Amino acid sequence: MDRDLVLGSGERFPFVLVGDGGRLVLVLVRGDDGPDVPGAALASLASSQRFLPAIAEHLSTARIDPTLPPVLWVVVREASRATRDSLERLAPGQVRLFELVRIESRRGTGEYLTEVQLGSRIPAALPTGSQLNPGVRPGPPNLAPEPSIGLGALPTHLRALAHSISRRIEHLDDAVLATRAPESTVWHFDDDVVASLAACGGKLHGTVPDVGFDAPVEHAPDVEAFLGAAAERYLHLLGQVELVAAPKLSPREPLLTPEELAHFDPRG
Repeated sequence: MDRDLVLGSGERFPFVLVGDGGRLVLVLVRGDDGPDVPGAALASLASSQRFLPAIAEHLSTARIDPTLPPVLWVVVREASRATRDSLERLAPGQVRLFELVRIESRRGTGEYLTEVQLGSRIPAALPTGSQLNPGVRPGPPNLAPEPSIGLGALPTHLRALAHSISRRIEHLDDAVLATRAPESTVWHFDDDVVASLAACGGKLHGTVPDVGFDAPVEHAPDVEAFLGAAAERYLHLLGQVELVAAPKLSPREPLLTPEELAHFDPRG
């Protein structure tokens, strides 16, 4: 095991473990839960996959198998339903969620890691859509309703929402490029469509091929569901199509020692 791994992209992992068969296990600690947790998990998973050969070389004594997709453990103090639903969609079998639970009694006070079971989801019927040619990745967002920006016919608050979504999707990978038209934006990874947003009757509508997302995107839960579906699609295109099993632990084997648990406490 190693500690305090920092990738060149900025992601930080307090703990690095090696699971069964040499699978890399990264521990992401976020403290209190919040709407940014799924996005941080997505960025961490994508970066660890991209940099896996370099990580394996850096931690050469750990005998990491770079051919196996990494597993991400996300630790929060209390996981919300929105976080559970979003992480469930990211990469089945590659994300495990833990809560740091504080328990007090006459015997004393302790903090324990408890795993939150993420159920499996079955993709709905595949949506259909046109394949557009890759375009040039745009510069900084501009909220002016210009046709070259894309989705310019939307109300101001929805344009801001669309640009926020754009930034988060394009943060996945420099190779995720956007094609923008007056009433739509389509994101590509190589020759494949990752996701698309379209203006329909003054509203946003999102579609993600091969995942089954085809619905309006108006409110925070819609945004997280759309981004989660886009993340799942991106990870599949990146080569993580096969579901992988998380490292197995003995029921009596503690996840972390008391000293290691203390590392998670922001109070020091």
